[in-house]
Amino acid sequence: MPNFYMEVYMKKYLNSQKLRILYIVILSIVTSLCSIFIVRNIQKIVDSMINRDSLTFKQSIWFLVISFIINFILTYLLVISNANLKKNIHKSIKRDIIKSFFKMEHKDFMKTSSSQKINVFETDLNIIDNQYFENILNLLKNSLLICFCLVYLMKLNIKMAFIMIFCSFVILLLPVFLGKNIDELSAKYSKNKDKFLEKIKDVFESMDLIHTYGIESKILKQFDTSLEELERSLYLFNTSLGLYSQIIGLGNYIIIAISFSLGGYFVINGKLTVGGLIAITQIINMMLGPIGESTTAIMEIKGASKIKDKITNLLSYTKTNDFYITENAFDSIKLDNVCYKNDDSEFSLNNINLKIEKNKKYVILGHSGSGKSTLLKILANILSNTSGNLYLNESEYSIHKNISQMISFVSQETFIFNDTLINNITLYNEYSDEEINKAIEFSLLENLKDRKIQQNSNLKDTLSGGERKKIGLARAILNDTDVILLDELNSSLDSTSSKILEDRIFDLEDKTIVMVTHKINYHNLVKADEIICMDDGEIVENGNLEELLEKKGYFYRNFGELYGKYFRD
Repeated sequence: MPNFYMEVYMKKYLNSQKLRILYIVILSIVTSLCSIFIVRNIQKIVDSMINRDSLTFKQSIWFLVISFIINFILTYLLVISNANLKKNIHKSIKRDIIKSFFKMEHKDFMKTSSSQKINVFETDLNIIDNQYFENILNLLKNSLLICFCLVYLMKLNIKMAFIMIFCSFVILLLPVFLGKNIDELSAKYSKNKDKFLEKIKDVFESMDLIHTYGIESKILKQFDTSLEELERSLYLFNTSLGLYSQIIGLGNYIIIAISFSLGGYFVINGKLTVGGLIAITQIINMMLGPIGESTTAIMEIKGASKIKDKITNLLSYTKTNDFYITENAFDSIKLDNVCYKNDDSEFSLNNINLKIEKNKKYVILGHSGSGKSTLLKILANILSNTSGNLYLNESEYSIHKNISQMISFVSQETFIFNDTLINNITLYNEYSDEEINKAIEFSLLENLKDRKIQQNSNLKDTLSGGERKKIGLARAILNDTDVILLDELNSSLDSTSSKILEDRIFDLEDKTIVMVTHKINYHNLVKADEIICMDDGEIVENGNLEELLEKKGYFYRNFGELYGKYFRD
């Protein structure tokens, strides 16, 4: 995306807060004028002391006190307004990022790890906040103050004003030369932070494995390498900023020296009063801070450009298709020469031809790595980067907006939220107690419902693999879609629970069931309308049990040992 559009896209968050920004601008103008008024009163106090003008001295003291009070109130209001502005922008941009993740196709979502996604919120947004949005506001406020200071400086001594303008221009040129280096260092730090968070996540999630195999020293060595890269990039970033700050500081000292030298010269020659010199000194001091901050702001805005581009690309994510239809009733799914290639491995699905019809029961059998789960994820619309034709109700999958209202998917790994059992089953949707209890009873979760979990414990830490599977099934039952896809439901269940749940699932007359499994009870194979056998990414055989037995092909050869007592000649 071109830089122009990047800027437009990011600044929409500022445009959404126009009234608040206008309020901040007005406050900044009044605060700047108040600061100038303070300097003017200090000048009058000094000149009145030299001229022994007691009336002007007393009036100036009172005006100075009042100016301090007003300046304090205005500055505090400015702080509150800035905080509210940042809060509103934070909420908008974070919400938009989450929505962008929701919109992503599976292949795009999986390009980055969960740690990298978390780092977008943890590090990248902080950089955008501190080095982009906040600096734009600082530039706005400081520009106003510098302009007012220059106007007053011209009134005091026009020669001094032009010298200050020249010096300020020289200092403001520094970001042009230093910004690119800061940008690269900032991007490198963000990248190393991604790697470090990924390593931390791996360590915490594999702690039992680490202790079991005694590989603490090896993992610690990897951790140290990642930590060294992170801290090194942060060190280079901070030292570059430090060098830049030193250069700015030196420039400020030079400006002060020039102003005192010239101011003293004008006082000696009677072209400037002592009060005027003090006022000029105060004005210059008031300008040096904003000039330095503005220079830093420009450099940091340039330094945040790569992170800003990263965030903008994320926020501007769009799917290739923007036309959708809405259907709630399921009729059929048809796959016509569908192929899928995993970019991260050699595995692929090849020439899948299959039709899933309403209220029928399907069993997909095959050895590990044969493509069963991949096929199920394609049916669930999780994997969408396929070739060939994939139809839902005679229309292309890609134009259906509400597939989740027709198809439920129970995956091998059931994710558990750090929340209550009920919220994990309902997934935060509204259901009646009767509907919830029916799903719990169907999925054999009555014991878990009555279990008391300690206050400080997480639900996910107390569940067995089988209980997680049951929760996944309960979600699908409660969702009440026409199609239920089940991936290795019985892999973590005891034999009794597995048989009961299989029987209940195959007895659902008004549901289309597609079950992936390594093994299934023989009497449910008999109930299956179609058994689909997969090997090496292809459907090698399909039909009902009677048809497969007559063929004496792949199914008979590979599952004869498991079901032999039922069909062996």
